[in-house]
Amino acid sequence: MRILRDEGPLLSFHGEHGFGQHIGYQAMVAGIARAQQYGVAIVGVAESHHPGRIGARAEQVAAAGLVSLHFANVCAAPLAL
Repeated sequence: MRILRDEGPLLSFHGEHGFGQHIGYQAMVAGIARAQQYGVAIVGVAESHHPGRIGARAEQVAAAGLVSLHFANVCAAPLAL
């Protein structure tokens, strides 16, 4: 992934259509560090595949002693049933 925007507590990443679980983990590592530094962080990830169980990211943040709110959307085409 690459950084699109880096302005203190605001981070935005381009996922390069990569593996969402790994990208989500990396984004939360960066977000946790910023929240610890600034007291708050807003992290966005665009153009990544499915992040998997989003609760894993909330648990990652909680383990750092922080709270979080997560939203997910993916770049993959919807499945045709």
